[in-house]
Amino acid sequence: MNVARLAAWRDLAVIVLALQALIVGVLAARVTYRLWHALPLVHQRMRPVLFEARVLICESAGQTERLMHALAKPFVSIQSMAEGVLASLRNLGRRCR
Repeated sequence: MNVARLAAWRDLAVIVLALQALIVGVLAARVTYRLWHALPLVHQRMRPVLFEARVLICESAGQTERLMHALAKPFVSIQSMAEGVLASLRNLGRRCR
Protein backbone atom coordinates (compact mmCIF):
# COMPACT_ATOMS: atom_id res chain seq x y z
CA MET A 1 0.00 0.00 0.00
CA ASN A 2 1.32 3.36 -0.88
CA VAL A 3 0.75 6.67 0.85
CA ALA A 4 -1.84 7.88 -1.68
CA ARG A 5 -4.07 4.86 -1.09
CA LEU A 6 -3.79 5.27 2.70
CA ALA A 7 -4.68 8.96 2.36
CA ALA A 8 -7.75 8.06 0.27
CA TRP A 9 -8.90 5.50 2.88
CA ARG A 10 -8.29 8.04 5.63
CA ASP A 11 -10.37 10.66 3.82
CA LEU A 12 -13.15 8.14 3.25
CA ALA A 13 -13.11 7.18 6.94
CA VAL A 14 -13.33 10.85 7.96
CA ILE A 15 -16.31 11.35 5.64
CA VAL A 16 -18.06 8.26 7.05
CA LEU A 17 -17.47 9.45 10.62
CA ALA A 18 -18.82 12.89 9.76
CA LEU A 19 -21.94 11.34 8.24
CA GLN A 20 -22.42 9.15 11.31
CA ALA A 21 -22.12 12.19 13.59
CA LEU A 22 -24.61 14.08 11.44
CA ILE A 23 -27.10 11.20 11.51
CA VAL A 24 -26.78 10.80 15.28
CA GLY A 25 -27.26 14.55 15.76
CA VAL A 26 -30.35 14.63 13.56
CA LEU A 27 -31.83 11.61 15.36
CA ALA A 28 -31.17 13.19 18.76
CA ALA A 29 -32.78 16.45 17.64
CA ARG A 30 -35.82 14.57 16.30
CA VAL A 31 -36.26 12.58 19.51
CA THR A 32 -35.93 15.77 21.57
CA TYR A 33 -38.50 17.52 19.36
CA ARG A 34 -40.97 14.63 19.66
CA LEU A 35 -40.54 14.41 23.44
CA TRP A 36 -40.96 18.16 23.80
CA HIS A 37 -44.29 18.04 21.96
CA ALA A 38 -45.46 14.86 23.74
CA LEU A 39 -44.75 16.24 27.21
CA PRO A 40 -48.10 18.05 27.63
CA LEU A 41 -49.96 14.87 26.67
CA VAL A 42 -47.98 12.83 29.19
CA HIS A 43 -48.56 15.49 31.84
CA GLN A 44 -52.29 15.50 31.11
CA ARG A 45 -52.50 11.71 31.45
CA MET A 46 -50.30 11.56 34.57
CA ARG A 47 -52.10 14.31 36.51
CA PRO A 48 -54.99 12.08 37.74
CA VAL A 49 -52.60 9.27 38.63
CA LEU A 50 -50.38 11.61 40.63
CA PHE A 51 -53.42 13.14 42.34
CA GLU A 52 -54.69 9.71 43.39
CA ALA A 53 -51.24 8.79 44.68
CA ARG A 54 -51.08 11.99 46.73
CA VAL A 55 -54.55 11.37 48.18
CA LEU A 56 -53.63 7.79 49.08
CA ILE A 57 -50.41 8.91 50.77
CA CYS A 58 -52.22 11.62 52.77
CA GLU A 59 -54.93 9.20 53.89
CA SER A 60 -52.43 6.56 54.94
CA ALA A 61 -50.37 9.17 56.79
CA GLY A 62 -53.46 10.32 58.69
CA GLN A 63 -54.44 6.76 59.57
CA THR A 64 -50.91 5.99 60.72
CA GLU A 65 -50.84 9.10 62.89
CA ARG A 66 -54.21 8.28 64.48
CA LEU A 67 -53.11 4.69 65.12
CA MET A 68 -49.82 5.75 66.69
CA HIS A 69 -51.65 8.25 68.94
CA ALA A 70 -54.09 5.53 69.99
CA LEU A 71 -51.25 3.12 70.75
CA ALA A 72 -48.94 5.59 72.51
CA LYS A 73 -51.48 7.64 74.48
CA PRO A 74 -51.97 5.11 77.32
CA PHE A 75 -48.23 4.76 77.85
CA VAL A 76 -47.67 8.50 77.77
CA SER A 77 -50.54 9.10 80.20
CA ILE A 78 -49.26 6.48 82.64
CA GLN A 79 -45.71 7.81 82.45
CA SER A 80 -46.90 11.39 82.96
CA MET A 81 -49.02 10.39 85.95
CA ALA A 82 -46.13 8.42 87.48
CA GLU A 83 -43.77 11.38 87.06
CA GLY A 84 -46.33 13.69 88.66
CA VAL A 85 -46.79 11.36 91.64
CA LEU A 86 -43.02 11.02 92.08
CA ALA A 87 -42.56 14.78 91.93
CA SER A 88 -45.31 15.24 94.51
CA LEU A 89 -43.70 12.67 96.80
CA ARG A 90 -40.31 14.36 96.44
CA ASN A 91 -41.86 17.72 97.33
CA LEU A 92 -43.65 16.23 100.33
CA GLY A 93 -40.41 14.58 101.47
CA ARG A 94 -38.56 17.90 101.33
CA ARG A 95 -41.25 19.66 103.37
CA CYS A 96 -41.33 16.98 106.04
CA ARG A 97 -37.63 17.30 106.83
